[in-house]
This record gives sequence, structure tokens and C-alpha cells, in this order.
Amino acid sequence: MTTQERKKWMQEAWENLSQIDIQDLYSCIPMEEIQIKKNPIAGLIQMKVCDTFDTDFYLGEVLVTEAEVMYRSQQGYAMILGEDSQKALLLASIDALLSSENYTDIIEMPFFQKLEQMILNHKIKRQTEEKIIMQTNVDFRTF
Repeated sequence: MTTQERKKWMQEAWENLSQIDIQDLYSCIPMEEIQIKKNPIAGLIQMKVCDTFDTDFYLGEVLVTEAEVMYRSQQGYAMILGEDSQKALLLASIDALLSSENYTDIIEMPFFQKLEQMILNHKIKRQTEEKIIMQTNVDFRTF
């Protein structure tokens, strides 16, 4: 799996998983094969942004949680915004699993099938909500 594909999976999971989904996914992940290298820890980092003149500046500090795991010989790492140790561990585990050499077998695991279904369900729900919101859109232009 390419780095781009792995990043896409990670972003999709980060954006779409609720706390209930995370707890549900923990029952499917092969935790007996995953070793926690670095327990989830919360910290602060400087958030760097770019202004309208393409000049970088530091917006301020943001709270993040990071975790690091090992799956066989593959390392998995995740840093997420906010304080959510379960989500950080889950995303680090996904990263390690997707980094594995036999990722084609891993994608067939019930865990990834369930993850993919959850992501799809959340996308459909978001699209439905956006449609409802767009129906209330008002055009203030006058001619």
C-alpha cells in the first residue's frame, strides 16, 4: 500500500469515526498482535498556518494526543487533535496494520470491512445533512 493510500484511510477514519464507532471497532481489532510502544499521551504543539500573503505564522497551541504501536515488525503512529486516547490508539493500530507487508490479507479482516462500512455510512449521513442544509440556502442578491 502506498503512503498516499494509507494517509487516505487514516484521514477517512479520523474524520468519520464517532466515540461509539471506536468502541465498536475495538472488539474487531487483533489487539493480541498489537503491542503498545508509547501509551497515548496528551500534549500541546504549535499550530502553524499560512496567511493570505503566503506567510507562515504560529496561530497558537493546540491540544493533541499521540500514540505509537507495533504490529509484528511494523510501527504505527497517530497524532490527533484533542484528547482522545482510544481514538489515537485505534488510528495508530490502523497505521501499523496498513503498513504491514501482507496488507491485502489485512484489508479482508472483519475489522477493516467494518471500518469501511462505518466510513461509508458517515459519508452518506453527511451528504444527506448537507442536502437538507442546502435547501435552506437563501440568495440575497438583488437585481
